[in-house]
Amino acid sequence: MSIGNNKGEGNKGRNFPYQHNVLKGLQGVVDNTGGLIGVLNAILNATVAHQDMEILLVRDDGNDQVLQQIREYDETTQTWSTTYVDVTGAPYGPFVGSPVYLDPSAVLNLILTELLDQGLSLDAIATNTGLSATEATLLLTNALLTTIDADTSNLDVTLSSRWNTLGQKLTAESAPVVLSTQQEGILQGTFDNIKASTWDTTVGNTKTFTYYAGAGPGHPAATTTEVQTIVYSDGGGVVFTQTFTYDASNNVLTIVVS
Repeated sequence: MSIGNNKGEGNKGRNFPYQHNVLKGLQGVVDNTGGLIGVLNAILNATVAHQDMEILLVRDDGNDQVLQQIREYDETTQTWSTTYVDVTGAPYGPFVGSPVYLDPSAVLNLILTELLDQGLSLDAIATNTGLSATEATLLLTNALLTTIDADTSNLDVTLSSRWNTLGQKLTAESAPVVLSTQQEGILQGTFDNIKASTWDTTVGNTKTFTYYAGAGPGHPAATTTEVQTIVYSDGGGVVFTQTFTYDASNNVLTIVVS
């Protein structure tokens, strides 16, 4: 344990002071280790007690609220405890309906599908915007109808005795009326606007699209995604056709109805 550099009885070597102090130091280590072991054991137990945890997404099918299901395993009692929290972390319960597990991959697929559908809807809107009856178109139609009403109001008058002797009523509703070319154009334009705005919701109606094949008259750009004509047909055949022209930036210049 040490060299015996201290001489005692019979000239025997010893080193009692050093040995005694070493033993006291070891005893102190032993005495203090008990508390440290207790701390280490407490840390170990706390770690082991909560080393198993599950967090899943669930939905309350009674109100479609999405929640987190948190399950923790207690090593001491060897049981699972389950709690539910909402998106803010606040405890949730009771359920309005029943919990339904959500597959994260399925949720992402639903989001992707919805985004793709929105993209298709926007494309359809961009393609058919020229066919919709906008507020400005409806206001113009109303103004034109008001003009027609004012121009034809004088027809609803008492007719001559000659018409009366032939048995016609004394109002314009039974008299033959010849409209001017301008009035016919106004009525035809109004009719076309109304039919175009409701075309997609009428059973039996169809629209046939053709696209520019490249640069040419009415389409300076070399692209092939711009609509050239839209043919409107119903059960009786072609009703009318819209022809589109563009500038060099593929902005619509004119829409001619024929």
